[in-house]
Amino acid sequence: MTEKPIFGNWLSIEKINSLDKYILVAMEEPWKIIEPKITHKPIFLKFNNNMAIDHLKTLALNFEYHLLENCSLIGIGGGTTCDTAKFLAWYLRDKFDLNLDLILIPSIISVDAFLCSSLP
Repeated sequence: MTEKPIFGNWLSIEKINSLDKYILVAMEEPWKIIEPKITHKPIFLKFNNNMAIDHLKTLALNFEYHLLENCSLIGIGGGTTCDTAKFLAWYLRDKFDLNLDLILIPSIISVDAFLCSSLP
C-alpha cells in the first residue's frame, strides 16, 4: 500500500532501528553517513550500480529466502538505488510470493525515483 511521504531530520534512522529484519540496498556514500547511527544492522546489504535486468534478477536470486519472511526492503540513495529496491520488491513478490515492506529513503531529492510506482 502506498502511503504519503514522511519527511524530517534523521527519521530514517529511527525507522531502520525499529525494524526486526531488513534488506538494505544502498549507495556507499549515504550508508557511510548513517551506518554509525544504525543499532540494528541489515540481514543483507547490497550496493548496486548496474541496472541491467539480468543483473537485477541475479541479485534477487542470491537471497536466502528462508530469512526473508516478515522482512522489510529498504533503498537508501539516489535513483539507481531506489529503482533497484523497487525492482527487488516486485520481483520477489512476483516470482516467490514474498511480500516485503518497501521503504525508500532518498539521499538526494533531485530525482523522483522514490516517488514513482514500483508496479509494472
